[in-house]
Amino acid sequence: VGFGALSVAVILYYIWCVTIGLWAQWPYETNYYDLQATAFRHGHIALEVQPDPKLLSFKGSDLYEPSNREGIPVLWDATLYKGKYYLYWGPAPALFLAVVKLFYTKEVGDNVLTFTFLSGTFIFLTLIILELWKKYYPEVPRWAILLAIAFAGLLNPMPYILFEPRIYEAAIIGAQFFLIFGTYWLVTAFDRPSA
Repeated sequence: VGFGALSVAVILYYIWCVTIGLWAQWPYETNYYDLQATAFRHGHIALEVQPDPKLLSFKGSDLYEPSNREGIPVLWDATLYKGKYYLYWGPAPALFLAVVKLFYTKEVGDNVLTFTFLSGTFIFLTLIILELWKKYYPEVPRWAILLAIAFAGLLNPMPYILFEPRIYEAAIIGAQFFLIFGTYWLVTAFDRPSA
């Protein structure tokens, strides 16, 4: 009961952080992974966002001079190549979201992905701590394990990453989630007999 209650409290704190204390309203940051997931679902890697024709009219290195692009809308921090925008962030969160978008078609902000991956990371960290406690350190008192779980969930950068959850943070915590997820399955595999 204590482990579940602590985990719920930490995730509620994450919600408080990502909503900047508003709880029900999630401030919008970016939706780059949603754009990438949509592109993946349509069978290509280029985003479906069309660059401004003025942007495409530049020749050579003139495009890279910020003063030349003043007043022209640009998809910030995306790569423009042969008239199309591409993202250079890891594709795993977009692949994950492409599956989700089979059932949920509304736009999903990078803040929602950041929160989801951070919560998942925390849950698998908790499971790893409990597994190690049960297998190798059963003599450690329960309060120390509760403290370790709270430490794992509240230590920076865990909650800090939620204060500006954009594509950068979604990419970082997405990679962290898949690492911790894989580590959990590795730790639990040691109990199984070898093939």
